[in-house]
Amino acid sequence: MFFTSPLCPVQVVYVVLESQYQASMSIAAQKINDQQKNVCVEVVGYLLEELRDDGNYANFQADLADANVFIGSLIFVQELAEKVEAAVAPRRDELDAVVVFPSMPEVSAGANVDWCFFFC
Repeated sequence: MFFTSPLCPVQVVYVVLESQYQASMSIAAQKINDQQKNVCVEVVGYLLEELRDDGNYANFQADLADANVFIGSLIFVQELAEKVEAAVAPRRDELDAVVVFPSMPEVSAGANVDWCFFFC
């Protein structure tokens, strides 16, 4: 979901386990955009299982190329954790933030906190 604004947007790409998390991310971004005059957040989200599809995975990689922030949550399927890690790892140093909530070690490598990882 993209929002239009004259401001330079913060582009967030996320992968979540279930659709209610996806809805929450969209609502949060909309509230930020409605309530903050100096900030614009654009979000693109994927359900974890959507990344099994090659077309969706290619879109995920393309969206990451333009992102400022990556958020991942509850990525516990080994095959998909490896796909997310393969897409995010080359961009990790270019992203402004990488936030990974409890997930497979491949996705959250390099973190020093058990429950939430934040890289700046």
